[in-house]
Amino acid sequence: IWNIMTGKQTYLLNGHKQGISHAMFSHDDTNIISASTDGEIRIWDYRRAICLESLHEHSDKIESLAYNPKREEFLSLSNDNICIWNQRKQELICRADNSQSHYIKATYSPDGRNIMCVSYDNYIGLHDCNTFDLISGFTAKGYGNIVDITFSTDGRYILSKHKNNRIVFWDSKSFKYVKSIRECSTNNLCCSKNLLACGLDNGSISLLNIVDDTSEYSLVTDENPYRLGYYDFMTFTPDMQNVIAGTWKQIHMCNLVTKTSKKIPLSLNIRNLVYSNDGRLSAFVSNEKILVWNMQERCVANTMIGHTEYITSIKFSPDSNNIISSSWDRTVRIWNVNTGECVKILKAHKGPIYSASYSNDGKYFITSSDDNTLRIWNSKTYKT
Repeated sequence: IWNIMTGKQTYLLNGHKQGISHAMFSHDDTNIISASTDGEIRIWDYRRAICLESLHEHSDKIESLAYNPKREEFLSLSNDNICIWNQRKQELICRADNSQSHYIKATYSPDGRNIMCVSYDNYIGLHDCNTFDLISGFTAKGYGNIVDITFSTDGRYILSKHKNNRIVFWDSKSFKYVKSIRECSTNNLCCSKNLLACGLDNGSISLLNIVDDTSEYSLVTDENPYRLGYYDFMTFTPDMQNVIAGTWKQIHMCNLVTKTSKKIPLSLNIRNLVYSNDGRLSAFVSNEKILVWNMQERCVANTMIGHTEYITSIKFSPDSNNIISSSWDRTVRIWNVNTGECVKILKAHKGPIYSASYSNDGKYFITSSDDNTLRIWNSKTYKT
């Protein structure tokens, strides 16, 4: 755990014997739950930098980890079984065998009452969150293998993402087919409360109102001259009035109000576009440099140079004053967005760093690495 203001390491969370496959903050930011490829789950009190409990109900890699949005409970899924846990008591609520079901992904419904799972053979099962008893289920036939599944924010639809680049909407009560988006690249997807945006194979951007019962979606397009059908990133602007999509040396800005689009040629190839919470700035990576863009003046405000290898992630701090970046060069860097200066370089990891993310209150941030460690840092002292 690092303190962003002082650059000092406060604590180190070390204990996993193999690589960490999943890590997530609890909704109240009091705990972190991490899962490893050897099936171990650890619950951490990161404010005291201690492991509250090590859970060993799995003997295989944890494939899915999810929080109940309404209770202090979470689920873990591996090839051998599915477990539902009480986060506060660190106790097992129930366990179900997964050796026959072969579920590969699980998620909670928005009301926290049910758990939805999907298997290798495209069977989607809806289970009770207390007992994991099967409520109902169906097999999604004719749409290709499912690689991911989720609920719409209002719980009315089940969205299945398929290997053949199709997204299918199902009624969450009747399980009847509602609508689908064909040839939508699974790498070109972003979702707001009511809208789903994705890239189509002709380079256009499709916008779908996920709560619109008319099953219609409107196209907001600007043809991709390279006809790649692929965008390196896609995101909504903070005011939810635009969708920004980036591909080779150009950005497509689609206005959701006027339903028009604008193509902005670039001299650089960019990736990892993120926005500050106050909407003033955006940042992206190009040639292992981090560029900060002033949204109002439409110009580069600062360029941050320092990483020597591939930059894996960038994030703004909740107060929009700093950017945290991680890299294969085994460093985490904290940058001042106003000056572009590197405030602190953190070198605690012994392997490439895959991600860095702030807690919701900005008091801590978490980093995960190939060295099998998950580190939680104090944002003020830079200590773990």
